[in-house]
Amino acid sequence: MNGYKIKQDNNQWYFELFPCNNHNQAMGRSMNYVSLAQCKKAIVEFRDFVRTNQLNSPVEDKLVIKKENGRYSFQYADNGHIIFWRTISYGNKRNCHKAIESIYNNIDEYTSCCLEEPNN
Repeated sequence: MNGYKIKQDNNQWYFELFPCNNHNQAMGRSMNYVSLAQCKKAIVEFRDFVRTNQLNSPVEDKLVIKKENGRYSFQYADNGHIIFWRTISYGNKRNCHKAIESIYNNIDEYTSCCLEEPNN
């Protein structure tokens, strides 16, 4: 089962997405939010953002693949503000695209299944 975990760090909240085959390695994480309620709202907004913009492949200014030191990563942005980014880079572009496709094809599952309740 794909899903998300909400985490807190230094009074900031963020969510991470996890694939069904590894709930210990996040696919990526959101930006930080000042409250748990804002973070939960952001999960729904992220789902709607991916759906509305049909982000199953790179779209200028909304889904960007970056190459750094021969490795690929991606980020989702809205009006220039990064809202979600890949935390672990891929050795090839194909695997990066597979992760993007996974998020797009399973966005409802990723954003509706909380794998771990936050502490607060």
